[in-house]
Amino acid sequence: MSWSAKRLWVALSSALLLFACEDPDEIGLSLQNQSNRVGFFFTDTLSIRTSTVLLDSVISASLGTNPASNNGYPRVLLVGNYRDPVFGAISAKSFFTVGQFTNFNPGENPEADSLVLLLSYIPNYHYGDTTQAQTLAVHRLADTLDLNRTYYTFEEAGYDNRVLGSKQFLPTPRKRDTLRIAFDPSVAKQLGNEILNLPTLSNEAGAFRKFFRGLALTTNQSGNAVLGFSLGSTLRLYYHNRATPGEQLAYNFEVTAAPLFNQVKADRRGSLLGVLTPNTSLPSDQTSGQAFIQSALGVATKIEFPTLGEFGRAGRVGINRAELVVETQSNSGSQNLAPPFQVYLAESTTTNRVATDASGPVYVPAEEGAGAFNSQIPQIASFSSGVYTFNFTSYFQALLAGAGSTELNPGSGKKPNNGLLLTSATNPVSGGVMISYDNGLITGAALAGNGNVKLKLYYTAL
Repeated sequence: MSWSAKRLWVALSSALLLFACEDPDEIGLSLQNQSNRVGFFFTDTLSIRTSTVLLDSVISASLGTNPASNNGYPRVLLVGNYRDPVFGAISAKSFFTVGQFTNFNPGENPEADSLVLLLSYIPNYHYGDTTQAQTLAVHRLADTLDLNRTYYTFEEAGYDNRVLGSKQFLPTPRKRDTLRIAFDPSVAKQLGNEILNLPTLSNEAGAFRKFFRGLALTTNQSGNAVLGFSLGSTLRLYYHNRATPGEQLAYNFEVTAAPLFNQVKADRRGSLLGVLTPNTSLPSDQTSGQAFIQSALGVATKIEFPTLGEFGRAGRVGINRAELVVETQSNSGSQNLAPPFQVYLAESTTTNRVATDASGPVYVPAEEGAGAFNSQIPQIASFSSGVYTFNFTSYFQALLAGAGSTELNPGSGKKPNNGLLLTSATNPVSGGVMISYDNGLITGAALAGNGNVKLKLYYTAL
């Protein structure tokens, strides 16, 4: 059965009527003949319950379905730590490769002078307090990053304990600037000369990658900020030829878009979400009347319709339009809650995981345009005037048809009323596991609690 047919069938056959605490508003009844009167109604008083849930894991890097594009890899290097009263102690490390993209002929008798990691700030891309001094350290990777595997944000690549170089500094992320981390002189000369003497360096662009697995960027407990650096960062080798010692030469090994990944972890002890554990829900009335999302760490908001089963007591209805309006809040106590520009809704299971079918994760689909009625393509709601608004008319019709059921045949045209999971649109999810990418988004959002999430229903009493 096509989606359009399912929509029509659900609208005409659903023997369900909205149950509300007050009488719904009638629209246009005075314009109809008494004998042919059909009631058009609006209500926004359906009971809604919100909570915060923690999904299993978040993918930091994956090639996805288009390996040639590398679009499954994060576009930022994240490093640092900060303490947040809502989300807890957040820490980040970055593991990345640096590449030789052209043949490199260093000339006759080259000798290394120094190695410097040049990290380019992404302007205004930071979380926490940048007025405190911070220390970053660079290590050599012991593990080879695999272009074909998936990396999760809880993972860590193996790296040598020896510090290649470190720097204490005051972050300047509000402008285009570069942080220079010089390698220890003895390390730089040894490693630099090994690079310069690679036998295939001048005729094989991949020679350096075979020799040098990559870098880990870490921090100690100093500072109180997570910083974002761009993929325009480079590892610069300064050298000279012995025949012309006064002429300094340089070659840039560039940070590559793949493979790389960011580790992001949270210690929530003592925070507002301190008791949050994977796949359990924390009701909004236990978190100051709010629910939260934080994309890189799998924090999502669950939205439930507990009185949906009370529909159908006064006759048949057809749903003309159903809108879910979710408000954000700014007084959560956190300084790091800039609402994501876009969010989406995924179908939940009874165990607070993302529902899946034979095709993958199940989303609330778009009502029109590209991807309409395709539950594998989520409807995206953009942040506007403090709210996110979803038109999920067809999905709500299917919810009404399946009211009272927790599991249904996928081909029935009905949906179980297990609730919906709201999270950032950078993170489509699969079975409780994120299948898209954190892209560096540690920031979260505080959403309104039960009373300020509204379901606006325009319906016809048949």
